[in-house]
Amino acid sequence: MNEGGIKKRFVLAILIVMAVLSFSANKFLAGCGDSPFAPSTSTTTTTGTVTTLPTPTTSNTVPIVTSTTTITTTSSTTTTSTTTTTIALSWTLMTDAPGFSSRSGHASVTTRINTNYYLWIIGGNSGTLTNDAWVLVNVGAWMEGTPEAAFSCREGHSTAQYYMTDTISIPFVIGGRETGGSRKNDVWYTDDYYIWEQATATAEFGARCDHASLRYEHDGVAYMWVIGGEGNSGLYNDVWYSQLGGTWEVATTSAAFSPRKGHCLLSFDNKIWLIGGYDGAYKNDVWYSSDGISWTQATSSAAFAPRYDHAAARIDDFMWVIGGSTEASPYNNDVWYSNDGVNWLRASDADFTPRCGHTCTAHQSRLWVIGGQTSTGKQDDVWYLDPF
Repeated sequence: MNEGGIKKRFVLAILIVMAVLSFSANKFLAGCGDSPFAPSTSTTTTTGTVTTLPTPTTSNTVPIVTSTTTITTTSSTTTTSTTTTTIALSWTLMTDAPGFSSRSGHASVTTRINTNYYLWIIGGNSGTLTNDAWVLVNVGAWMEGTPEAAFSCREGHSTAQYYMTDTISIPFVIGGRETGGSRKNDVWYTDDYYIWEQATATAEFGARCDHASLRYEHDGVAYMWVIGGEGNSGLYNDVWYSQLGGTWEVATTSAAFSPRKGHCLLSFDNKIWLIGGYDGAYKNDVWYSSDGISWTQATSSAAFAPRYDHAAARIDDFMWVIGGSTEASPYNNDVWYSNDGVNWLRASDADFTPRCGHTCTAHQSRLWVIGGQTSTGKQDDVWYLDPF
């Protein structure tokens, strides 16, 4: 990819987008809150190419809710054992017939054009693998942006948004598993919401699926990050970053957390957070890093059951973990939240059926859950939550 060429095409791209997507979405209001956290006393640092960031400034906040919680402190971690339901939440079904097929193993991301924010669902497994891309254009209306993208049909891929300007971002699709099980390390993007172009066919991080990605700023520069997943040689715990998707640099080939797949990433309190996954066993550990190199364990055993193929998102001052597969049940609809990554409180179970392989994305000040696998098959329902 000619990385410099992307920016040159944006004036024309914006005109195309606004002509095709002639609608007005509500402005997305969610922001990253400064929440206190309780870091462990031991931090594992590994060699990488990213410079160390200064410790972010944190501020005290009002406790989430009053709840009876048992906390055990050790020399390296703080763990909680509470499972008390603390608050009742009501989920709203936006639609159970959005136009796209029922699926799991898809990816979702929110992008921005000026004051408008757009929610995407891309690819996944509908019984056969897909490579379509759909965009939520307003509440209740989905538009098929791409019936068949230039990238191959896949599942277990990741998405991330990249800001080309202060007010314009575009979606990227990274890696995944093709029909037949072949894993990919290609990277694709679209700047007109229809035509997808290849940033690279062979990213430096190697072929993988069931990894996780996010957008996170380091030292004032925004990067896309790829962490962990399953490759041809097994599970990974490496960390990679790129500004425009064409060239990837390694932060560390062996982070402090165990190699895993099916985990979740989110950006919160000026840090990357990694939650759960599967490393041969179900996990409920929580880790964070400010630079992708040095990782600190917030807790080795969060209050929620160990799981993978769950979903997580950050909105306002809280991180959320929803559903997924546990050792006790392959499908769940429990909902947990935390403002520090150590203490997790349980909300009421979601109104949708228990599931795994779904997505959860913060969009227009709401949490959105899309699709997934349930005991009765793959789903195409779309739900949202107005937290608190």
